[in-house]
Amino acid sequence: MTLAITTITNSIAALSVSGLTIKDIDEIPQGLSDRDCPILTPDPDNFITGFKAKADSLDKTRWTVTYTLNYILLYAAVGSGRTTVMEKFSGMVSKAFAFIDAVAAALTLTGSVDWEPGVVDKFDIVTIGENSFHSCHVSIEITEFIN
Repeated sequence: MTLAITTITNSIAALSVSGLTIKDIDEIPQGLSDRDCPILTPDPDNFITGFKAKADSLDKTRWTVTYTLNYILLYAAVGSGRTTVMEKFSGMVSKAFAFIDAVAAALTLTGSVDWEPGVVDKFDIVTIGENSFHSCHVSIEITEFIN
């Protein structure tokens, strides 16, 4: 059984969303500033959730594997620019759904058999290093058939 997590995350990072940098699992930033935003990065504390593997054959040579990949959208540093928090919120929501649109429009995420744009939630302020950012979480549900 070989899972394609690296291939799938490479496909996600290769998606094109205007004005958004999408990072792969080997590119999680250690420190950021406002000039790096907006950026979508794997959630290092909660990247893979809901992992389930179910045998589809009696000899256990075929499996269906499902899991959720969780990302954080860091939209802008708190206190940056001249816009209000609500204007940052509006832009962040728009950027999160532009990413969801890109996932939905992609015919395949290489390595997966089925996937669905998941949830956009947890609108919050996240601190990375010395900086705090307006953020939200975005998830993608993955299904792989392994044999």
